[in-house]
Amino acid sequence: MNALAFAADAVWREARAQHVDPDAEDVAAFSAGNERAFERLVVKYQTRIFNVVFRMMNHREEAEELTQEVFLTFFRQGASFRGDSLFSTWLFQIAINQCRNRSRYLQRRRVHSHDPLDLSTEVREDHARVIRSIPDSSHVPEDEVAGAQMRVLIAAQIAELPPDQREIIVLRDIEGLTYEEIAAILHIAEGTVKSRLHRARMDLRDRLRPLLESCQCGREMNDGQGGAKDATTAGRILRASNVNSRRTT
Repeated sequence: MNALAFAADAVWREARAQHVDPDAEDVAAFSAGNERAFERLVVKYQTRIFNVVFRMMNHREEAEELTQEVFLTFFRQGASFRGDSLFSTWLFQIAINQCRNRSRYLQRRRVHSHDPLDLSTEVREDHARVIRSIPDSSHVPEDEVAGAQMRVLIAAQIAELPPDQREIIVLRDIEGLTYEEIAAILHIAEGTVKSRLHRARMDLRDRLRPLLESCQCGREMNDGQGGAKDATTAGRILRASNVNSRRTT
């Protein structure tokens, strides 16, 4: 994340903590017909929406198409947004619903056509390219190699989680949304968010631990000190899902 994007994200999180919608002005401007406001919101959120959709669908082309659909939905229905939640919460809600609908369609297509559709392999292949792009690990900083390995491991294992657990992990541990926001996005109680998150972290921990034992990035993943965002995510998940812990963080 570059300095400008980091600063924008910090402003967004501070406004959110104060229960102020940082996008209210642009949303109102777009509702009044200002298409430049729409463009600003697209630029602000397109990467985050794509990342969520990609991790849910595990297929780059599907994610690109659905990301476009999310913003088309916003363009067509933006005037109906009443401000009952943060704009970002509403946008993530659209993204999750698009993913669910598309997944149901693909599942029906697979059942009726007997097409052995395995979209989860896409995420492994995509992230494996990170490893292959490093020409010789002896000439590359150790943390860069470990970071690449971590991205492959965490992405592949998240892709294997059931959809309801994957939603929770992506929204909470990767996107950093609050329990309140996740509850609104998924239309479930905050208590359900916490219990589902705990189960998802336990499941992911069990999937990751055998891999960590044979991976040189295990230390970074266990202490959460790696440079990659996924490394921190993995460290948080492993710590939060410790079998001796009774509290969801």
